[in-house]
Amino acid sequence: MIQSDRRTLLVIRGGALGDVLLTIPVLRFLRDSFPDAVLLLAARMPVANLLKDCKIVDDIVDLDGNGLLFLYSNKGKGNKLPSFLRPVFKVISFVSDSDGIMAKNLKEAGIIDFQVIPPPLGETHAVIHFLRQVGCDISDISKINMSLQLPQECINRGLKIRNKIGDRICVIHAGSGSIRKNWPLTNFVRLADIILNNFGIQPIFTIGEADSRILDKIKNMQIVHPYVSDLSLQELAGLINASEFYIGNDSGVTHLAALIGTQVIALFGPTDPKVWGPVGTNVVMIKAMNTGKEDFGLIEMEKIVSAINSFIKN
Repeated sequence: MIQSDRRTLLVIRGGALGDVLLTIPVLRFLRDSFPDAVLLLAARMPVANLLKDCKIVDDIVDLDGNGLLFLYSNKGKGNKLPSFLRPVFKVISFVSDSDGIMAKNLKEAGIIDFQVIPPPLGETHAVIHFLRQVGCDISDISKINMSLQLPQECINRGLKIRNKIGDRICVIHAGSGSIRKNWPLTNFVRLADIILNNFGIQPIFTIGEADSRILDKIKNMQIVHPYVSDLSLQELAGLINASEFYIGNDSGVTHLAALIGTQVIALFGPTDPKVWGPVGTNVVMIKAMNTGKEDFGLIEMEKIVSAINSFIKN
């Protein structure tokens, strides 16, 4: 990271890919509110690097690295403040501080302006909830800028991968951070067959680092459709950008696709799309019927095919 003497605003964002991506409007609001400050994001490095490449933040620090360990130490006085944090005048954390240790350590380091953002409750969309917590009073989610402009290098990487497969592709991401949020893989494979046979578009399955079980199933099923695994987040974003449309569960990758502006079909089981749904101008959300706490529920294949038809016509 770049050392700077400029006043710095630190945002600490734990969680997985989707959690961080839903924070983008807050980061934009803070940049507008503090135009002369360095906007420093502490998050896990894959998504942090992507947001820096897309110029959402000025600089990044690894949430899991040694630089922030002093925040969680309960040694008492004597915690050494890392040099890169000396210009920090304000800290906003999406990581809980129920025991007050972070607040205490920051205060001892001379940083008094510290705010913890609580998780959303009720049916308010997470993005609106987060914005209100930092002083942005907004209720119309359609007026929020959720776009993510990819750098040209990222776009080129995606085109390179796509061109090895075909001119017309769609991306299917059958995983998520939780098995209960996954539409059955057999349904995705059947849908992929329909897309190829009815529309002449080649589906490609993407496998993330949390999708090892899905990768094993795909190998065992010996499906005819191509799949890619172990892509960097930049490569994955570029591939989605190069596709005609994207289909996935309630996952971080689905949020990424919506932010990029790709046409998205998001499949929701037990989670609530009113709170956690992807935000974008080209997003169709389909909520399963008869869902349970651990049961995805039922989605009619015809609803998805109808949405694809609408995408193709447009």
